Amino acid sequence: MKELFPNILFTIGDNGTVFLLQQETFKALTNAGLHQSSAKIAVLGPYGLLGEMMVKFLLEKGYNVMGVGTNKIGLETVSKKYGIPTPRWIG
Repeated sequence: MKELFPNILFTIGDNGTVFLLQQETFKALTNAGLHQSSAKIAVLGPYGLLGEMMVKFLLEKGYNVMGVGTNKIGLETVSKKYGIPTPRWIG
């Protein structure tokens, strides 16, 4: 964001947080050498705003995604919506 708006100081709302999280996650996956064809990425809390946006982003990038968390209904909803496995979280 600083590159896009170098002379502006502002707080980050949810949209900015999602953008930064997606970019930093993709950078970390790339730097780690994790390839879409072989990496399985677990998203913690895939039923929340940030979690769901990350599921969508990672699927669009071709990663094998699964969701884990404590909200059984949320996990079932995400599983149906995105077709990802959501094994039960022990907690």
